[in-house]
Amino acid sequence: MRAFARGYTFNFIEGEMHEKSPFTLLDLLRQRKRWLQGILLVVRSPAIPLYNKFLLGINLCSWITLPLSSLNLVLTAIYPISCFELLDIVCAFITGVTIYMYLFGVFKSFSLLRFKPKFFLLCSVGVLCTIPVNIVIENIAVIWGLLGTVCRVRCMQSSCFDRGGKMRPFALLLFSLLYVFLTLHPHATIGQRSNAETSHIVLLGSTRADGTREFRCGGSYLGRNIVVAGAHCATGKNQPPLDTARFGAGTGNAVNLRIANHTLHYRYKPQFEYHNMAIFFLDRNPDSAMFKPACVLRPHIPRGTVQLVGDGSNGRGLSLQTTDLDVVPSDKCHEYYNPIPKLRFGVLLCCFCAMNANTKECSTLHSSPLQYTVTQNGKRVPFLIGHRSIGKACGVKSPAVYTRYGSYYEWLETVTNLPLDAAGKPK
Repeated sequence: MRAFARGYTFNFIEGEMHEKSPFTLLDLLRQRKRWLQGILLVVRSPAIPLYNKFLLGINLCSWITLPLSSLNLVLTAIYPISCFELLDIVCAFITGVTIYMYLFGVFKSFSLLRFKPKFFLLCSVGVLCTIPVNIVIENIAVIWGLLGTVCRVRCMQSSCFDRGGKMRPFALLLFSLLYVFLTLHPHATIGQRSNAETSHIVLLGSTRADGTREFRCGGSYLGRNIVVAGAHCATGKNQPPLDTARFGAGTGNAVNLRIANHTLHYRYKPQFEYHNMAIFFLDRNPDSAMFKPACVLRPHIPRGTVQLVGDGSNGRGLSLQTTDLDVVPSDKCHEYYNPIPKLRFGVLLCCFCAMNANTKECSTLHSSPLQYTVTQNGKRVPFLIGHRSIGKACGVKSPAVYTRYGSYYEWLETVTNLPLDAAGKPK
């Protein structure tokens, strides 16, 4: 690094090098520990300008946070809440660079000049298969390197490290808490809008025998104790009845209310997608200070961008996922779904179509609400368009079909006895 600071450049030299490699796991751990502590001393050295060791410092930071990143793989499976978009990009970049460096080292270790292609490929695959073992070893080495004693070299004093090279406990604790906060904080979710835009979103589920809940439908809060969702949610075959409505999923203030009753649209038939409307009545009203009812958009939107909001945790009700979709004109959508048995009269009058072929990251929950957000008096106000009925919408070249609430505006007003426009909603 001192030579690099003076303008010297470096490159690989093709040839044989005699080196004593570690032959035991303990030797390998000690080697990784020495490397980490050596790089740590280099990065902290005042003799090397910051701009020369900046990238090395970033690499060191990604290395010493490996235990937290590895732990996050487990925590994400248990608590699947996403992070800030910038943090996701940084983590993906670090992971990609790490894998690239690992593969680069493998290819440099097994030269095609020495090995036949088949043997070279076999050795490369064998090394790649050891990645899980290597991850475990790296985690142990990092913890050992940070908490263990550095070789007997005088180190500069730092507020985070003592003279023995150990990270001070308060600094390690502070860093860990900051990382966990950024990773698991319920409001730090990619694809999840602010609370004001999703406070009306409800997840409908049933309670299992062991007390856990499975959420299989989305819904929208209209006011008082009333939630609108798809009729298929209440008539699904071989499924337990819905008994729970969860408000505030993924916000840290989730509230479960009991579903007391429901009513279906009078023209609904389970074998078709038409009139796929149901009103669910809860046993009590949710907290009006926390959860605001949504307005219903009556006119049809011929073009633009809308948002699909649904469960982002595979039916566990732990988070919400919001995905932008492009509106597909009704006449174009009619070409995709005419004729099919469940939509034998097409989609021109009843429904709404939207899609996003460029992403697969959207909720697959049935009856997930579709909304259109506008800015009014400096605030983002969501208007309900409908809910998902058929199709995937994301990652495919055909649009999904949504039951459009504007087609059932009068029925909704009659059954709920609620004001559904923005003028009648509480501020």
